[in-house]
Amino acid sequence: MRNKLYFCLAVLLMMGTLSAKGQNVSEPQLVDGYYQIENAEQLKWFRDQVNSSTEIDPEYADIGEDFTISRLNAKLVADIDLSGTGSWTPIGNYNTGIRNHEYAGTFDGQGHVISGLTVNEISGRISYGLFGYVWRGTVKNLGIVNSTIKGTDYVGSICGMLGNGTIDNCFSTATVIATGDGARVGGLSGGLRKTSFIRNTYNAGIVTATGAGSDTTGNPSVGGISGYIGSESLVINCYNAGLISAACENAKIGSITGDNYSEQYTYSQTKALEEGTVGISNCYYLKGIVSDDQVKTLSAPDFVTMINSDLFGVNDYWQGTASFSNCMLLIPTFQEGNLVQVTVSSDDPTAVDKVSDAANNVRVIDGRVCIITSDPVNMRIVSITGRTVRTGRLAAGTNEISGLPGGVYIVLLDNGTRSKVLIR
Repeated sequence: MRNKLYFCLAVLLMMGTLSAKGQNVSEPQLVDGYYQIENAEQLKWFRDQVNSSTEIDPEYADIGEDFTISRLNAKLVADIDLSGTGSWTPIGNYNTGIRNHEYAGTFDGQGHVISGLTVNEISGRISYGLFGYVWRGTVKNLGIVNSTIKGTDYVGSICGMLGNGTIDNCFSTATVIATGDGARVGGLSGGLRKTSFIRNTYNAGIVTATGAGSDTTGNPSVGGISGYIGSESLVINCYNAGLISAACENAKIGSITGDNYSEQYTYSQTKALEEGTVGISNCYYLKGIVSDDQVKTLSAPDFVTMINSDLFGVNDYWQGTASFSNCMLLIPTFQEGNLVQVTVSSDDPTAVDKVSDAANNVRVIDGRVCIITSDPVNMRIVSITGRTVRTGRLAAGTNEISGLPGGVYIVLLDNGTRSKVLIR
Protein backbone atom coordinates (compact mmCIF):
# COMPACT_ATOMS: atom_id res chain seq x y z
CA MET A 1 0.00 0.00 0.00
CA ARG A 2 2.79 2.38 0.93
CA ASN A 3 4.54 1.73 -2.40
CA LYS A 4 1.30 2.48 -4.27
CA LEU A 5 0.94 5.74 -2.35
CA TYR A 6 4.50 6.78 -3.22
CA PHE A 7 3.85 5.89 -6.85
CA CYS A 8 0.68 8.04 -6.99
CA LEU A 9 2.49 10.98 -5.40
CA ALA A 10 5.31 10.66 -7.93
CA VAL A 11 2.84 10.64 -10.82
CA LEU A 12 1.08 13.74 -9.48
CA LEU A 13 4.39 15.57 -9.07
CA MET A 14 5.42 14.61 -12.59
CA MET A 15 2.11 15.86 -14.00
CA GLY A 16 2.55 19.15 -12.17
CA THR A 17 6.05 19.54 -13.55
CA LEU A 18 4.89 18.85 -17.08
CA SER A 19 2.04 21.31 -16.69
CA ALA A 20 4.42 24.00 -15.49
CA LYS A 21 6.76 23.35 -18.40
CA GLY A 22 3.90 23.42 -20.91
CA GLN A 23 2.64 26.85 -19.85
CA ASN A 24 4.66 30.03 -19.82
CA VAL A 25 3.50 31.83 -16.68
CA SER A 26 4.67 35.16 -18.18
CA GLU A 27 2.53 34.86 -21.30
CA PRO A 28 -0.36 37.35 -21.13
CA GLN A 29 -3.91 36.53 -22.09
CA LEU A 30 -4.84 37.08 -25.73
CA VAL A 31 -8.20 38.84 -26.17
CA ASP A 32 -9.54 39.90 -29.57
CA GLY A 33 -6.05 39.84 -31.06
CA TYR A 34 -4.40 41.90 -28.28
CA TYR A 35 -2.16 40.59 -25.53
CA GLN A 36 -3.42 41.96 -22.19
CA ILE A 37 -0.26 43.07 -20.37
CA GLU A 38 -0.52 43.72 -16.65
CA ASN A 39 3.02 43.41 -15.25
CA ALA A 40 6.71 43.71 -16.07
CA GLU A 41 7.21 40.00 -16.78
CA GLN A 42 4.44 39.99 -19.36
CA LEU A 43 5.88 43.08 -21.02
CA LYS A 44 9.28 41.37 -21.25
CA TRP A 45 7.59 38.28 -22.69
CA PHE A 46 5.94 40.44 -25.36
CA ARG A 47 9.28 42.11 -26.13
CA ASP A 48 10.98 38.74 -26.57
CA GLN A 49 8.25 37.52 -28.94
CA VAL A 50 8.69 40.57 -31.15
CA ASN A 51 12.48 40.38 -31.13
CA SER A 52 12.53 36.65 -31.92
CA SER A 53 10.21 36.88 -34.93
CA THR A 54 11.55 35.10 -38.01
CA GLU A 55 8.96 36.45 -40.46
CA ILE A 56 10.74 38.26 -43.28
CA ASP A 57 9.34 41.65 -44.23
CA PRO A 58 8.14 41.08 -47.83
CA GLU A 59 9.22 44.60 -48.75
CA TYR A 60 12.82 43.56 -48.19
CA ALA A 61 12.57 39.89 -49.15
CA ASP A 62 14.96 40.33 -52.06
CA ILE A 63 17.64 41.64 -49.69
CA GLY A 64 17.70 38.57 -47.48
CA GLU A 65 16.96 37.88 -43.84
CA ASP A 66 18.13 41.19 -42.42
CA PHE A 67 14.58 42.55 -41.97
CA THR A 68 12.17 40.61 -39.78
CA ILE A 69 8.74 41.93 -38.85
CA SER A 70 6.30 41.35 -36.00
CA ARG A 71 2.63 42.32 -36.13
CA LEU A 72 1.72 41.37 -32.56
CA ASN A 73 -0.69 43.69 -30.76
CA ALA A 74 -0.81 44.54 -27.07
CA LYS A 75 -2.82 46.55 -24.56
CA LEU A 76 -1.73 47.61 -21.10
CA VAL A 77 -4.39 46.81 -18.51
CA ALA A 78 -2.38 48.31 -15.63
CA ASP A 79 0.51 50.67 -14.97
CA ILE A 80 3.83 48.85 -15.41
CA ASP A 81 6.75 49.36 -13.02
CA LEU A 82 10.07 48.21 -14.47
CA SER A 83 12.13 49.35 -11.47
CA GLY A 84 14.55 46.70 -10.33
CA THR A 85 14.32 44.70 -13.57
CA GLY A 86 17.70 45.85 -14.87
CA SER A 87 18.52 47.48 -18.18
CA TRP A 88 15.74 47.16 -20.74
CA THR A 89 16.38 45.69 -24.17
CA PRO A 90 14.17 47.70 -26.56
CA ILE A 91 11.30 46.16 -28.50
CA GLY A 92 12.46 45.95 -32.10
CA ASN A 93 15.77 47.05 -33.51
CA TYR A 94 16.82 49.53 -36.19
CA ASN A 95 20.40 49.06 -37.26
CA THR A 96 22.83 48.87 -40.12
CA GLY A 97 24.87 45.79 -40.85
CA ILE A 98 22.88 43.41 -38.62
CA ARG A 99 19.32 42.10 -38.50
CA ASN A 100 16.53 44.66 -38.12
CA HIS A 101 13.48 43.70 -36.06
CA GLU A 102 10.49 45.81 -37.13
CA TYR A 103 7.51 46.30 -34.85
CA ALA A 104 4.42 46.67 -37.06
CA GLY A 105 1.63 46.03 -34.58
CA THR A 106 -0.48 48.28 -32.35
CA PHE A 107 0.62 48.92 -28.77
CA ASP A 108 -2.19 50.61 -26.83
CA GLY A 109 -1.32 51.90 -23.36
CA GLN A 110 -5.00 52.64 -22.66
CA GLY A 111 -3.98 55.67 -20.58
CA HIS A 112 -1.50 53.75 -18.40
CA VAL A 113 2.12 54.65 -17.70
CA ILE A 114 5.38 52.73 -17.70
CA SER A 115 7.76 53.80 -14.93
CA GLY A 116 11.24 52.77 -13.90
CA LEU A 117 12.33 52.16 -17.50
CA THR A 118 16.13 52.09 -17.69
CA VAL A 119 17.80 51.73 -21.08
CA ASN A 120 21.59 51.65 -21.44
CA GLU A 121 23.92 51.35 -24.40
CA ILE A 122 24.11 47.86 -25.92
CA SER A 123 26.98 46.74 -28.13
CA GLY A 124 25.91 46.53 -31.78
CA ARG A 125 22.65 48.45 -31.27
CA ILE A 126 21.98 52.01 -32.42
CA SER A 127 18.26 52.56 -31.61
CA TYR A 128 17.04 52.99 -28.04
CA GLY A 129 13.76 53.51 -26.19
CA LEU A 130 10.87 51.39 -24.97
CA PHE A 131 10.81 50.43 -28.65
CA GLY A 132 13.92 50.38 -30.77
CA TYR A 133 12.16 50.38 -34.14
CA VAL A 134 8.48 50.94 -34.94
CA TRP A 135 7.89 50.35 -38.66
CA ARG A 136 4.30 50.67 -39.94
CA GLY A 137 3.20 50.25 -36.33
CA THR A 138 1.35 52.41 -33.81
CA VAL A 139 2.04 53.28 -30.18
CA LYS A 140 -0.77 55.21 -28.50
CA ASN A 141 -2.29 56.29 -25.18
CA LEU A 142 0.92 55.75 -23.21
CA GLY A 143 3.06 57.68 -20.73
CA ILE A 144 6.72 57.13 -19.80
CA VAL A 145 7.60 58.50 -16.33
CA ASN A 146 10.46 58.26 -13.80
CA SER A 147 12.70 56.69 -16.44
CA THR A 148 16.14 57.15 -18.01
CA ILE A 149 16.94 56.21 -21.61
CA LYS A 150 20.55 56.39 -22.76
CA GLY A 151 21.91 55.35 -26.13
CA THR A 152 24.18 56.19 -29.02
CA ASP A 153 22.54 57.05 -32.35
CA TYR A 154 18.71 57.13 -32.26
CA VAL A 155 17.24 57.70 -28.82
CA GLY A 156 13.72 58.49 -27.56
CA SER A 157 11.47 57.52 -24.68
CA ILE A 158 8.85 55.80 -26.85
CA CYS A 159 11.09 54.67 -29.70
CA GLY A 160 14.51 55.19 -31.18
CA MET A 161 13.27 55.21 -34.77
CA LEU A 162 9.74 55.61 -36.16
CA GLY A 163 9.22 54.67 -39.81
CA ASN A 164 5.86 54.83 -41.61
CA GLY A 165 4.33 54.66 -38.13
CA THR A 166 2.40 56.67 -35.58
CA ILE A 167 2.85 57.83 -32.00
CA ASP A 168 -0.48 59.19 -30.77
CA ASN A 169 -1.67 60.61 -27.44
CA CYS A 170 1.54 59.84 -25.55
CA PHE A 171 3.72 61.79 -23.14
CA SER A 172 7.11 61.54 -21.48
CA THR A 173 8.75 62.96 -18.38
CA ALA A 174 11.78 60.71 -18.83
CA THR A 175 15.41 61.77 -19.06
CA VAL A 176 16.67 60.96 -22.57
CA ILE A 177 20.42 61.02 -23.27
CA ALA A 178 22.36 60.43 -26.50
CA THR A 179 26.12 59.93 -26.56
CA GLY A 180 26.83 59.49 -30.28
CA ASP A 181 28.54 62.31 -32.19
CA GLY A 182 25.82 62.37 -34.84
CA ALA A 183 22.97 61.18 -32.64
CA ARG A 184 19.29 61.95 -33.21
CA VAL A 185 17.59 62.27 -29.83
CA GLY A 186 14.08 63.41 -28.92
CA GLY A 187 11.71 63.35 -26.00
CA LEU A 188 9.40 60.88 -27.76
CA SER A 189 11.37 59.58 -30.76
CA GLY A 190 14.93 59.80 -31.97
CA GLY A 191 13.88 60.17 -35.60
CA LEU A 192 10.99 59.97 -38.06
CA ARG A 193 11.39 58.24 -41.43
CA LYS A 194 9.10 57.99 -44.45
CA THR A 195 5.45 58.94 -43.74
CA SER A 196 5.43 59.01 -39.94
CA PHE A 197 3.22 60.94 -37.54
CA ILE A 198 3.62 62.09 -33.97
CA ARG A 199 0.46 63.76 -32.75
CA ASN A 200 -1.30 64.73 -29.54
CA THR A 201 1.85 64.30 -27.45
CA TYR A 202 4.05 66.27 -25.12
CA ASN A 203 7.44 66.06 -23.48
CA ALA A 204 8.21 67.39 -20.01
CA GLY A 205 11.50 65.55 -19.50
CA ILE A 206 15.16 66.40 -20.01
CA VAL A 207 16.57 65.69 -23.48
CA THR A 208 20.31 66.06 -24.02
CA ALA A 209 23.20 65.05 -26.27
CA THR A 210 26.48 64.67 -24.42
CA GLY A 211 28.82 63.63 -27.22
CA ALA A 212 31.18 60.68 -27.05
CA GLY A 213 33.49 60.94 -24.07
CA SER A 214 35.29 64.29 -24.00
CA ASP A 215 34.56 64.93 -27.70
CA THR A 216 32.24 67.93 -28.04
CA THR A 217 32.71 68.51 -31.77
CA GLY A 218 29.89 66.23 -32.94
CA ASN A 219 26.72 67.36 -34.72
CA PRO A 220 23.76 65.66 -33.00
CA SER A 221 20.13 66.69 -33.60
CA VAL A 222 18.21 67.27 -30.37
CA GLY A 223 14.47 68.00 -30.10
CA GLY A 224 11.78 68.03 -27.47
CA ILE A 225 9.54 65.74 -29.52
CA SER A 226 11.84 64.18 -32.16
CA GLY A 227 15.52 64.54 -32.96
CA TYR A 228 14.78 64.87 -36.65
CA ILE A 229 11.76 64.76 -38.96
CA GLY A 230 12.07 63.09 -42.35
CA SER A 231 10.90 64.48 -45.68
CA GLU A 232 7.35 63.08 -45.55
CA SER A 233 6.67 63.05 -41.82
CA LEU A 234 4.58 65.34 -39.65
CA VAL A 235 4.43 66.37 -35.99
CA ILE A 236 1.07 67.87 -35.08
CA ASN A 237 -0.72 68.99 -31.91
CA CYS A 238 2.33 68.57 -29.67
CA TYR A 239 4.20 70.66 -27.14
CA ASN A 240 7.46 70.58 -25.27
CA ALA A 241 7.94 71.75 -21.69
CA GLY A 242 11.27 70.04 -21.06
CA LEU A 243 14.87 71.20 -20.92
CA ILE A 244 16.68 70.62 -24.24
CA SER A 245 20.48 70.85 -24.37
CA ALA A 246 23.65 69.59 -26.02
CA ALA A 247 27.31 69.65 -25.10
CA CYS A 248 28.40 69.49 -28.75
CA GLU A 249 29.27 72.80 -30.35
CA ASN A 250 27.77 71.85 -33.73
CA ALA A 251 24.53 70.45 -32.35
CA LYS A 252 21.18 71.25 -33.95
CA ILE A 253 18.76 72.00 -31.12
CA GLY A 254 15.04 72.72 -31.28
CA SER A 255 12.13 72.74 -28.90
CA ILE A 256 10.12 70.44 -31.16
CA THR A 257 12.82 68.99 -33.44
CA GLY A 258 16.51 69.54 -33.96
CA ASP A 259 16.57 68.78 -37.69
CA ASN A 260 13.67 68.99 -40.12
CA TYR A 261 13.66 67.75 -43.72
CA SER A 262 9.91 67.81 -44.19
CA GLU A 263 8.28 69.69 -47.04
CA GLN A 264 4.91 69.87 -45.29
CA TYR A 265 3.52 73.41 -45.02
CA THR A 266 2.47 74.86 -41.70
CA TYR A 267 0.58 78.04 -40.92
CA SER A 268 2.63 79.77 -38.26
CA GLN A 269 2.00 83.24 -36.96
CA THR A 270 2.65 82.71 -33.28
CA LYS A 271 5.89 83.20 -31.42
CA ALA A 272 5.16 80.01 -29.49
CA LEU A 273 5.88 77.96 -32.60
CA GLU A 274 9.36 77.59 -34.00
CA GLU A 275 9.35 80.17 -36.76
CA GLY A 276 10.47 79.04 -40.18
CA THR A 277 10.09 75.30 -39.61
CA VAL A 278 7.99 73.03 -41.75
CA GLY A 279 6.46 69.62 -41.08
CA ILE A 280 5.38 70.88 -37.67
CA SER A 281 1.79 71.97 -37.12
CA ASN A 282 0.04 73.26 -34.02
CA CYS A 283 3.04 72.57 -31.77
CA TYR A 284 4.22 74.70 -28.87
CA TYR A 285 7.00 75.17 -26.40
CA LEU A 286 7.85 77.22 -23.33
CA LYS A 287 10.15 80.21 -23.42
CA GLY A 288 13.68 79.41 -22.33
CA ILE A 289 13.66 75.72 -23.11
CA VAL A 290 17.22 75.88 -24.41
CA SER A 291 18.65 77.30 -21.21
CA ASP A 292 19.57 76.38 -17.68
CA ASP A 293 16.05 77.10 -16.41
CA GLN A 294 13.86 74.20 -15.44
CA VAL A 295 10.18 74.36 -16.35
CA LYS A 296 8.22 76.00 -13.55
CA THR A 297 5.00 77.25 -15.10
CA LEU A 298 2.93 77.25 -18.22
CA SER A 299 1.53 80.72 -18.83
CA ALA A 300 -0.49 82.49 -21.49
CA PRO A 301 -0.12 84.28 -23.81
CA ASP A 302 3.64 83.53 -23.86
CA PHE A 303 2.91 79.80 -23.91
CA VAL A 304 0.69 79.43 -26.93
CA THR A 305 -1.72 81.10 -29.31
CA MET A 306 -3.84 78.89 -31.49
CA ILE A 307 -2.43 78.41 -34.98
CA ASN A 308 -4.76 79.29 -37.86
CA SER A 309 -7.04 81.30 -35.57
CA ASP A 310 -6.74 84.12 -38.09
CA LEU A 311 -8.48 81.92 -40.66
CA PHE A 312 -11.66 82.06 -38.61
CA GLY A 313 -11.41 85.56 -37.17
CA VAL A 314 -10.94 84.42 -33.59
CA ASN A 315 -8.21 84.89 -31.04
CA ASP A 316 -7.99 81.83 -28.82
CA TYR A 317 -5.49 80.99 -26.10
CA TRP A 318 -4.83 78.37 -23.48
CA GLN A 319 -2.70 78.59 -20.41
CA GLY A 320 -1.45 76.45 -17.58
CA THR A 321 -0.95 76.69 -13.85
CA ALA A 322 2.31 76.10 -12.01
CA SER A 323 4.23 72.92 -11.22
CA PHE A 324 2.71 69.88 -12.83
CA SER A 325 4.68 66.67 -12.44
CA ASN A 326 4.25 63.31 -14.16
CA CYS A 327 0.68 64.11 -15.14
CA MET A 328 -0.89 63.21 -18.45
CA LEU A 329 -2.44 66.31 -20.02
CA LEU A 330 -4.71 66.00 -23.02
CA ILE A 331 -4.32 68.20 -26.08
CA PRO A 332 -6.34 71.40 -25.69
CA THR A 333 -9.72 72.38 -26.98
CA PHE A 334 -9.90 76.12 -27.63
CA GLN A 335 -12.62 78.33 -26.17
CA GLU A 336 -13.12 81.51 -28.16
CA GLY A 337 -12.18 84.68 -26.34
CA ASN A 338 -11.23 82.97 -23.09
CA LEU A 339 -8.15 81.69 -21.32
CA VAL A 340 -8.60 78.05 -20.40
CA GLN A 341 -6.51 76.90 -17.45
CA VAL A 342 -4.73 73.61 -17.07
CA THR A 343 -5.41 72.27 -13.59
CA VAL A 344 -3.76 69.21 -12.09
CA SER A 345 -5.36 67.93 -8.93
CA SER A 346 -2.89 65.19 -8.07
CA ASP A 347 0.80 64.32 -8.25
CA ASP A 348 -0.22 60.77 -9.11
CA PRO A 349 1.58 59.96 -12.41
CA THR A 350 -1.60 58.27 -13.66
CA ALA A 351 -3.72 61.38 -13.17
CA VAL A 352 -5.47 62.60 -16.31
CA ASP A 353 -6.78 66.16 -16.53
CA LYS A 354 -8.34 68.06 -19.41
CA VAL A 355 -6.53 70.90 -21.10
CA SER A 356 -9.90 72.25 -22.17
CA ASP A 357 -13.13 73.73 -20.99
CA ALA A 358 -14.62 71.08 -18.71
CA ALA A 359 -17.91 71.24 -20.62
CA ASN A 360 -16.42 70.33 -24.01
CA ASN A 361 -14.07 67.72 -25.37
CA VAL A 362 -13.16 66.95 -28.97
CA ARG A 363 -10.99 63.94 -29.75
CA VAL A 364 -10.22 61.58 -32.64
CA ILE A 365 -10.45 57.88 -31.80
CA ASP A 366 -9.82 55.27 -34.49
CA GLY A 367 -10.78 57.65 -37.30
CA ARG A 368 -13.95 58.92 -35.62
CA VAL A 369 -14.40 62.47 -34.31
CA CYS A 370 -15.75 62.13 -30.76
CA ILE A 371 -17.36 65.21 -29.23
CA ILE A 372 -18.51 65.43 -25.62
CA THR A 373 -20.70 68.39 -24.73
CA SER A 374 -22.78 69.23 -21.67
CA ASP A 375 -25.52 70.94 -23.71
CA PRO A 376 -27.00 70.52 -27.19
CA VAL A 377 -24.95 72.48 -29.74
CA ASN A 378 -24.76 73.11 -33.46
CA MET A 379 -21.67 71.67 -35.10
CA ARG A 380 -19.76 72.51 -38.25
CA ILE A 381 -16.66 70.68 -39.50
CA VAL A 382 -14.49 72.41 -42.08
CA SER A 383 -11.42 71.28 -43.98
CA ILE A 384 -8.07 73.00 -43.55
CA THR A 385 -8.93 75.03 -46.67
CA GLY A 386 -12.09 76.35 -45.01
CA ARG A 387 -14.64 74.21 -46.92
CA THR A 388 -17.58 72.95 -44.82
CA VAL A 389 -17.68 69.14 -44.95
CA ARG A 390 -20.21 68.30 -42.22
CA THR A 391 -22.92 70.09 -40.23
CA GLY A 392 -25.41 68.96 -37.64
CA ARG A 393 -27.05 69.36 -34.26
CA LEU A 394 -25.37 67.47 -31.41
CA ALA A 395 -27.20 66.20 -28.36
CA ALA A 396 -25.79 66.60 -24.88
CA GLY A 397 -23.37 63.79 -24.06
CA THR A 398 -21.04 61.85 -26.36
CA ASN A 399 -21.40 62.20 -30.12
CA GLU A 400 -19.41 60.41 -32.83
CA ILE A 401 -18.88 61.59 -36.41
CA SER A 402 -17.53 58.98 -38.81
CA GLY A 403 -16.96 58.68 -42.53
CA LEU A 404 -14.62 61.65 -42.96
CA PRO A 405 -11.66 61.00 -45.27
CA GLY A 406 -8.17 61.39 -43.90
CA GLY A 407 -6.97 64.94 -43.38
CA VAL A 408 -6.85 67.91 -41.03
CA TYR A 409 -10.18 69.44 -39.97
CA ILE A 410 -11.46 72.19 -37.71
CA VAL A 411 -14.45 71.37 -35.49
CA LEU A 412 -16.52 74.46 -34.69
CA LEU A 413 -19.34 74.42 -32.13
CA ASP A 414 -21.73 77.32 -31.65
CA ASN A 415 -20.73 77.56 -27.98
CA GLY A 416 -17.41 79.00 -29.15
CA THR A 417 -15.30 75.83 -29.15
CA ARG A 418 -12.70 75.45 -31.90
CA SER A 419 -10.62 72.28 -32.17
CA LYS A 420 -8.21 71.06 -34.85
CA VAL A 421 -8.25 67.30 -35.44
CA LEU A 422 -6.23 64.95 -37.64
CA ILE A 423 -7.84 61.88 -39.22
CA ARG A 424 -5.62 59.29 -40.88
